Amino acid sequence: MKEYLPLNQNDLVITNNQNYIINEGTNNILVKSGVVTNLLTYNNLDDVVLNLEVEKDAVVNVYQIVNTTKEMKLIEKVNLQDQGATVNSIVVLLGTLDSVIDSDIKIYHNTNHTFSDLKVYVVAKDNAKINLDNNAYIKKNSFGSIAHQGAKGLNLSKNATILVNPNLYIDEYDVMASHGVAMGSLNKDDLFYLMSRGLTVEEASHIVIMGFIEPILVAIDNEELTNTIREQFKQNLE
Repeated sequence: MKEYLPLNQNDLVITNNQNYIINEGTNNILVKSGVVTNLLTYNNLDDVVLNLEVEKDAVVNVYQIVNTTKEMKLIEKVNLQDQGATVNSIVVLLGTLDSVIDSDIKIYHNTNHTFSDLKVYVVAKDNAKINLDNNAYIKKNSFGSIAHQGAKGLNLSKNATILVNPNLYIDEYDVMASHGVAMGSLNKDDLFYLMSRGLTVEEASHIVIMGFIEPILVAIDNEELTNTIREQFKQNLE
């Protein structure tokens, strides 16, 4: 099981390898060559700002979770500096009541044979407004690089809105890049199936929604932490 340091609001959690540098007083992180590490932010109050520099053959897995009823920003900037530099980023956003969440993610492929995979999962309820700005930049001479991004969203009320702006900026031919977006409301067939097993519509809805965010909980692989996150999500969804 992965081990995570105790975390407070807006803390960065770094696991699996101590070969990294954090500049005191900032959210700037340099992931050194050959390191494989995991970063987790879990936040429901303050803005989140994360700047990553990833060196040769380093792999960083980023998990960012926002569960808020307030107005806040999530900013993630990743520079893949050397060959083999890799970032896998999973972001989950839950906005309820009158929350406004602005998410701005930028991944820069600055040299050849760099790799990125971004997945964003969004749930909006009540009067929440969530804006996603997902960007991948593959610079000239960054041949052999791969950039994938995808966004999935659930809109749980008529007054909630989710806006998605997926962008790929590519200045090189020999690359692989893709993006996709899937937004909608709860699937009526899924709800009907669960309700046919004796669940209320509220219970069925919670199961569907929690299943939607399960990919990041599985990736975290820490039972105590994931149980806490599940409970807090359920409270905000009630």
